[in-house]
Amino acid sequence: MPNSNASSSRFSFGTGKVNALGGFTGAVLLAGFALFMVVESIDRFIHPVTISFNGAIFVAIIGLIVNGVSA
Repeated sequence: MPNSNASSSRFSFGTGKVNALGGFTGAVLLAGFALFMVVESIDRFIHPVTISFNGAIFVAIIGLIVNGVSA
């Protein structure tokens, strides 16, 4: 099996670092989304909003049905 990380005419030093770069990019995006969620959560604690319970119950029931069917 040929080495997929070996050098070629297009990639002089190989492609071994592409996986690490992809993992790093994913980790940075995940950290950014987590930080956004923390900021929004703090904002919700400071400025609570009213929840439409009828809509929330409807969505919860649909979610339970979908989970039950897929399990």
